[in-house]
Amino acid sequence: MTVSYVLNAVLTLLLALILYQYVNLKNQVNLTEDLDKERSMSSETTGKANLPVQTSVFCHGDEMEGRICHFRNICFHGKETQFMFFVGPESVVGDADKLFSEDHHLSLSSVMDLNGLNMPISHLPSDASSDFDIMWISEKSFVFSRFKPDNLMHVFHDDVLPLHSTLNFLMKGTLNSKLGYFPVQLIFMDNFDQHKFDTLYQTMSKYILIYKSNLTTSESKKITCFSDLYAGLFRSTIWYQYGYKVPQGPVQNLQVKSDWIRNTAHFIARNMKCSNPYDIMDSEYLVLFSRKENRLILNENELMVELMKNSNMKIWSVSLEDYSLFQLILIVQKSKGLIGMHGSSLILSLFLPPNSILIELFPYAVNPSNYTPFKTLCGINHMGIVYRSWQNLDKEKSKGYPERDRMLGGLTHLNFELQKQIIDQSEVPLHLCCDDPSWLYHIYQDTTVDISEVSKLCDEALKEADLLKIKPPALNLIPSAVKNLECSVSDCVGDTTAINLAWKTPLYLEYLSFEKFHYYVIVQEMETKKNVAYIVNRENYTISEDIFCDRSYNVWVRLILDDTRQGSFQHVMCVT
Repeated sequence: MTVSYVLNAVLTLLLALILYQYVNLKNQVNLTEDLDKERSMSSETTGKANLPVQTSVFCHGDEMEGRICHFRNICFHGKETQFMFFVGPESVVGDADKLFSEDHHLSLSSVMDLNGLNMPISHLPSDASSDFDIMWISEKSFVFSRFKPDNLMHVFHDDVLPLHSTLNFLMKGTLNSKLGYFPVQLIFMDNFDQHKFDTLYQTMSKYILIYKSNLTTSESKKITCFSDLYAGLFRSTIWYQYGYKVPQGPVQNLQVKSDWIRNTAHFIARNMKCSNPYDIMDSEYLVLFSRKENRLILNENELMVELMKNSNMKIWSVSLEDYSLFQLILIVQKSKGLIGMHGSSLILSLFLPPNSILIELFPYAVNPSNYTPFKTLCGINHMGIVYRSWQNLDKEKSKGYPERDRMLGGLTHLNFELQKQIIDQSEVPLHLCCDDPSWLYHIYQDTTVDISEVSKLCDEALKEADLLKIKPPALNLIPSAVKNLECSVSDCVGDTTAINLAWKTPLYLEYLSFEKFHYYVIVQEMETKKNVAYIVNRENYTISEDIFCDRSYNVWVRLILDDTRQGSFQHVMCVT
């Protein structure tokens, strides 16, 4: 073998290695660029701002129903973790100055009575923006804060349902019908890291989720600015408050509609990436939620056998540890109902079909009447879920763990007398959120359930569900205004006369279902402002009582269906 041959071989090998490294590096660069494109949403980084940043804001709603604000050109300081509102001559602020006062704020969460999740905003003059290096995000963005991303109940109730409702309102007409996402970048402004339940939020956005940590930096002169940013959540889907000011319970004046909840459940189920590999779905079955670490059902296997025998259905035991969230959703939405200890996983009952059941089990001393998030959900009009609760009333069938960590029911941080008092309680006293030791000790007990009682409850609920002929919610459509309302005046007799009213039925009345109807007529003498009302069952009416010559009268007419559905008033003026 000659020296030249060896050198050629070595050179060939070196060239091959160099080429490999080049190709590999190029692929890595391309991959990074692709990820940056996907993650940065057409963002572009500039140096110093060429023109002063000027922020504008438009807000809707109030603190009760949820305030939503739309910002133009608002920035986020990654080191100070504050939003920066640059005020200049072209800024539109309106009453947004209230957002910076102690009594008015913009909450980034739907949770009521909690002010720790407000949007932190500082005012600056627009000229100050020239002192910063700015990365612009030009895509439509939405910022909010998760409340408890590790708790499935809170994820759905506090985040997912309000978020989907809000996006439906804000992004109406922009939902991608084929891919099923909203063209909006979701940004978490809470201090939590990624969590496995974040896949629920991802079903709503075409972009990779952005976390607060992605925007933070140690450099004081670098900021991220958003051309088009929404913040805040509507509370129209909220049915429960957690007891920050008064003991937990349903929200007052509950206005939640079942179709809002069903709409979000359908959206999530449609967008989940999960096939149906389960043969059990070919037959009717019940789902038993099993807990693996605490609040256990100590005789779970025996309960399953009895339920199977008594209901003539298969019983599917599932847990958050053994199944993915999307698998659980798929299993639940095909089932006849859920059974399980009080806990966050029961929020998946919102995926139950109509004519199904929920049996909620409670440990000793935990009164079901005081903890009703799932009972309240099932009781929303037209949800069609039959709810039953069971409470262990036998202390001997309960096992507590006073030696555990205090947040898991431990009591060792308390003095001996208080420990004994809590252990001996027969009912947890009413309390506020969130670390009451009596509540935590009793809710984390393990329980040997009364199999016959639970089985009987299940049987009764299934029979009620079968008898409950759930019809589609009645389309209580509101009639439109009457047509062609006219007024003519009779000849005067002395100083009195009569006005003759005539009108036609509202448009599209033939498409509305109703059992009875009437017209509501109001006549007002303009000078005295005296009103007289009449109930009329035809499309014409003559009024002569207290109608005088040389007067002017306002007349309003509207149609009312079934005594409850009121159409708009139509107006005409009569001059006698």
